[in-house]
Amino acid sequence: MKLLVCGAGSITAELLRRLGEKWRVTLVDRDEKRLAGVSKRFESVVRIAAGDASSPVVLEDAGLADQDYVLALTDSDRVNLAVCRFSKEKGVVNVLGRVTEQENMARFEELGARPLMLTGLVARNIY
Repeated sequence: MKLLVCGAGSITAELLRRLGEKWRVTLVDRDEKRLAGVSKRFESVVRIAAGDASSPVVLEDAGLADQDYVLALTDSDRVNLAVCRFSKEKGVVNVLGRVTEQENMARFEELGARPLMLTGLVARNIY
C-alpha cells in the first residue's frame, strides 16, 4: 500500500512505528532535518520531499496521484485543507486531514476527506 504523509511530526513517527511491511511511505515536510531523521528510523519510508505541502508542485513531485492513502497531518488547517483538496482532485479515495480549529471541520467533510480533530479525541478519552 502506498501512503503519502504530509507533516513529519510526532504523530507521523508513531504511525510509522505501527505500520507493517506492506506499506511504502512518502513523507512531505518543510523541515529537511526532520525528514531525514524520521526517514532514517523507519524502513517503510521510501521517499521524502522537502517543501510546502500546500503546493501542488511539491505534492506532484511526491507522487500524489499514485497514492492509495493521503494523510494531511501538519499543524495548519490551511495546509491540510489544500492537501486534501489536491488529493481528491487527483482521485485519491482515502484522505484524512488533521483539523485544529473546530470551525474548519465541515470544510474537510465537504471535500470528502475524513477529518481528525486531536483535541476532540483527547477530550473524549478524558471524559
